[in-house]
Order: sequence, then structure tokens, then C-alpha cells
Amino acid sequence: MKKVFKVTGMHCRSCVKRIEGALDDIGVRAKADFARGEVEAEWDEYASDEARVVATIAKEGYKVVGR
Repeated sequence: MKKVFKVTGMHCRSCVKRIEGALDDIGVRAKADFARGEVEAEWDEYASDEARVVATIAKEGYKVVGR
């Protein structure tokens, strides 16, 4: 599954690396863009789900505000 999430709180490249790394840890390929406030995530629907992606982003201190 592939989805783009609108995320608040990203301000720099370190924020991008933090989110991408956390999602990678749960088997989700991600590309974050702090300037646009977006995270594009792709995962195997049998290995993860949207709720887990959102929870992982939130655990890192960011908020998903749209999908």
C-alpha cells in the first residue's frame, strides 16, 4: 500500500531522517519532505497498516493531520 500523509512539526533534514528511520524500523519505505510537510509511505499490507504508520510518526513527536 502507498499513501501520502500530511505531517506537522517537521522543520529540518534531521526531522526527515528521524521519521524515515522510525518507519524503516517497522518495514515501511518512506520519503519525507519537511518543506511540503508530507511523508510518502509504502508498505506491504500484510506486514503493517496505516494505523501503525500514523502511530510511529506520532511516537517520534510529529502529528499526522491529513491523508
